[in-house]
Amino acid sequence: MQMIECTTCAGSGILADNKGWEYTCSDCFGDGKINPNHEPRSTKAQSGNEDNQLKN
Repeated sequence: MQMIECTTCAGSGILADNKGWEYTCSDCFGDGKINPNHEPRSTKAQSGNEDNQLKN
């Protein structure tokens, strides 16, 4: 099967937040390559209450 570069992490396998913390890419799981038929995970933001607790 032909694999392509992950567009979420630009093939690095690593994502970083605005404070510089690095995380394994949630789409390619650190491989940097994905199946061309792969559906990226939703990037929908979760909402919270006034105490920053996530709503279910």
